[in-house]
Amino acid sequence: MLKRLIISAALVAVAGQAASAQGRIGTAVRVINKVTADKSAIVTGDGVSQNQTVETEADALGELRLDDDTKLALGPGAKLVLDKFVYDPSKSGGSVVVNLAKGAFRFVTGAAQKKDYTIKTPNASISVRGTVFDIYIAADGREWILIHEGAIDVCNKDNVCRKLTNPCHAVGLIQTGQIGDVGTWVTRRGSSEVDFDTAFPFVKTPPLVDFKFYHTRAEIESTEECPNPNAIKTQRAEIPASQPVYKQAAAPQSGGSAPTSGGSAPATTSAQAPAGEAPAGVETVAPTPEFSLLPPLGFVVAGGLAIGFASSDDDDDEPASP
Repeated sequence: MLKRLIISAALVAVAGQAASAQGRIGTAVRVINKVTADKSAIVTGDGVSQNQTVETEADALGELRLDDDTKLALGPGAKLVLDKFVYDPSKSGGSVVVNLAKGAFRFVTGAAQKKDYTIKTPNASISVRGTVFDIYIAADGREWILIHEGAIDVCNKDNVCRKLTNPCHAVGLIQTGQIGDVGTWVTRRGSSEVDFDTAFPFVKTPPLVDFKFYHTRAEIESTEECPNPNAIKTQRAEIPASQPVYKQAAAPQSGGSAPTSGGSAPATTSAQAPAGEAPAGVETVAPTPEFSLLPPLGFVVAGGLAIGFASSDDDDDEPASP
């Protein structure tokens, strides 16, 4: 009898492990301090599964990569539910549904078709068309969405929608779900209502899973629009987490002004260095593994600038403000 019970328990454990492996839809690629999945602590390299609730403590950060290369970064005190993930590169249809409950996030689309993505918040549903954007859900229920690249449609529960197509544009929702007009962070009064570093921590310190400076805080807080996606724009270079990072050697003080508190995008050097070597006058440092809400990392990327084009849909059908 005892032997049968032991065998039964072993079979249940094996079945549970198999079910867990089958339900794995992504990986935690970076965990700083305490991050949990369904209340159980996870570490870098652990898998995440469909229907799991992922949370970060107030001093923590988590970065996830789903199987279609979707990237999700969770700031301090954030919570999301991996509601649904159906992706097969050999098929034309799928479904990626993520519920964001609270806190700060960065979302970067992966290889799944754009129509298959749905990002839900307590007051809105977001459809994406190939994009990078930040979301902040405050404890009092207000929400802010800030786009960096691509285009998104934000609709509230009354199906009043706003289309964001210009980089640095933002839209807000109040506690009742009423959605505002689209505009810059300043013109939408976000800068006077929400602390910037709390809402958008990944502007100053990008997640390692997508280490790119899309726009600086100064650009986002300006009353002017960021470069139109239909025009030529300079794309900041990515710093791979596994490669050396270059920073400029200290230069003599010349009386120039100090950087603003909002930080700046990484500068670039004009001369190309041979692969694996730093340019002259530049020292090599390793990427910092710690997460910080302090001023920006201050990395400077070696190499030239990449010039590219981006496009977006027209915004002729934007509904009137509520």
